[in-house]
Amino acid sequence: MIFLGVITFACVSDDLDEADIFGSEEGEITATINGSSFRSFGVSSTAFVEDFAGGDQLVIGGIDISDLDRLTGVTVVFIIPDFSALSVGDTFSGSSMDMIMTGGYAIDINGDNTIGATTELAASNTAAITAIDRNRKLVSGTFSYNAIDEDTKNVYEVRNGVFTQIPYEQ
Repeated sequence: MIFLGVITFACVSDDLDEADIFGSEEGEITATINGSSFRSFGVSSTAFVEDFAGGDQLVIGGIDISDLDRLTGVTVVFIIPDFSALSVGDTFSGSSMDMIMTGGYAIDINGDNTIGATTELAASNTAAITAIDRNRKLVSGTFSYNAIDEDTKNVYEVRNGVFTQIPYEQ
């Protein structure tokens, strides 16, 4: 089973603006999900690298907090033989067994995890690494996939996904 990252955050006063809460715009994830815009930024976008199945996995996740009563989240997971060999221009699909990409989508309405959907291993799942800064531990890239809710069989089309300068822990 592929681990889908969980991101937590604390609620803050409505008197604060984005810069007070999140600092710089470093770390942004954008996408279109079934035609609706998704944006996660600052500390609501994060990544980590861990050992996985004899190799490594890079897990990138973000939460769109524009509506605190209806949080949406996306996760992009790269399963790779060796994270230290990851480089700009690397491409991934859900069907390549050398460098696998998968993802997830979730909606949480008022604290009730209403929808949880994950991808199947399919050629339609694609991603690419567009930048990696190993000194500052930042990664950027693109992604696109279909997430399927196993209970309802609803499909969530995650398109035009971009993650920019996401800080990662290793």
